[in-house]
Amino acid sequence: MSPRKPTRARARGASRRTSGKSQLLENGVNTLHALGFQVYERNSEFKKAVVIGDRYVIRGYPSPSIYGTDGRKEALIVAPPSPGFITDEDGKTRILVEAKWQEASGSVDEKMPFVWRSFLESPVSNWIVIMDGAWWKKPRGKAVVEWMKKREPEVPAGRRWYVTNAKEFIHLATETWGTAP
Repeated sequence: MSPRKPTRARARGASRRTSGKSQLLENGVNTLHALGFQVYERNSEFKKAVVIGDRYVIRGYPSPSIYGTDGRKEALIVAPPSPGFITDEDGKTRILVEAKWQEASGSVDEKMPFVWRSFLESPVSNWIVIMDGAWWKKPRGKAVVEWMKKREPEVPAGRRWYVTNAKEFIHLATETWGTAP
């Protein structure tokens, strides 16, 4: 038995391989940044901000789970009144983002009814669910996407529900917020 080679510690600042879900969210956030949105990496960073514009995104946004425990959503988008979305009483549009990446058979697609239920119980009126990866193009994945889209007629008054893929999200964002102000 030969001795094991010692493992090298990663260099400071070196990153791990980005997951599909992370890359999916990254592409969406980059699109919003290109449209003039300020990006905050977490809610604590946002809370420390001195000057806050009228368009911003907070990643890893705290949001209660359907079980009444602490949870997080991939991002919260905040913008001025925006066509196709509900504006809150303070004149801002808030949108929670769920990003679901699935390449092969697994449990992500089985969690989608929980996403729908979370939307119904959320204090945030607008949600965008981004579903991408090879699995959503296979028969079972397509059925799940269709199930999610068929929830639209069930959306209560005063709420908005969008189900997109990465490309559709870019189109929705560009159509809604145009170019950087």
